[in-house]
Amino acid sequence: MELFKLIALSSLALSLSSCVPAILGTDASRPIPTSSGEFSIHNGETQFISVEYSASYLNFSRALVDSIAPVDFKNANALNQVRSIEGDVSWLRQKSANLPKDWDVQLVRSKIIRKTSRTEEDARYTTVYFNDYINLTFKITSPANEYPGIYRMSLDLVGNSGVSGTVDLVGKIAYAPNKA
Repeated sequence: MELFKLIALSSLALSLSSCVPAILGTDASRPIPTSSGEFSIHNGETQFISVEYSASYLNFSRALVDSIAPVDFKNANALNQVRSIEGDVSWLRQKSANLPKDWDVQLVRSKIIRKTSRTEEDARYTTVYFNDYINLTFKITSPANEYPGIYRMSLDLVGNSGVSGTVDLVGKIAYAPNKA
């Protein structure tokens, strides 16, 4: 009986530990969202952040967005509202970066997000209103010996069809636990 309890408790502990979600910011699939490109980080830490801009900020044309994330009129909710859609932009890349000494910033993922604001229907047409965004995920590593302060960085991004632009990020180290 004791062996059975031990096996049951071990199985329960294993199954519960496998359900623990990843901590926000520890990998590209769960970045810390920021609307302004500002983030806090400890010295010597690596984290993932995501920043969202209007697609036009990086010169995405409406035709290009349509090709990446076409509106799917059949993908609607119970109220017949067309759902928002996403599309990967794997060809967008980081061309150059102006970073503080020993910082590392890498663009690891980019996607178009077409957020539907409303859907209108009449007897002949369905009209979908939406806003187009580009969501950028960055992997950021601060130097182990960095002092507390504000650190500004800018990254030049480039892609197909004239897509390009500069993204500014601002990192803040509030205290330095690794400093001697």
